[in-house]
Parts: sequence; C-alpha cells; structure tokens
Amino acid sequence: QHVVVSPGSFDDRVLLEYNKITVPDDEAYSANCLAVNGVVLVSKGFPRTKSRIESAGFETVELEMSEFRKGWGSLTCLSIIF
Repeated sequence: QHVVVSPGSFDDRVLLEYNKITVPDDEAYSANCLAVNGVVLVSKGFPRTKSRIESAGFETVELEMSEFRKGWGSLTCLSIIF
C-alpha cells in the first residue's frame, strides 16, 4: 500500500507499514490527491509529484484545482467517499 506525504506536515511514523511517495517541499499542496478506481487524481501544476506517483506504478489524471486552492479547497475535501 502507498501513501503520498508532505514531509514535516505530521509525524509520519504512524505510516511505517506503507510505501511513501514524498512530494517536494514546494509542491506540498499536491500531497492531497485521491485514488479512484486505480487512477490517482492529482492537482495540475505539480509535475514532480505527478512523476513520482507515476514512477511508483500508478496512472494519474491531472485536474485544475487553482480556483479551489484559493479557498483552501483540495481534492479530498471536495469528494464524498463511501
């Protein structure tokens, strides 16, 4: 199992059993991504994060999130997951 993390955001020792995909410091916003049906939805404009996720073997789809970001919104808070 994989998890995308932004270093320094929290104590990541709770995630020891996961494979971590670490985002660059200047792309911290992109750590808030969402896996749906085998595809990882990522915010557009974060090429290094997208590349790291794809290098881990995942297909990605970029979504334009710039307007939502202005209001502190992100992919997971705009989703209903059940």
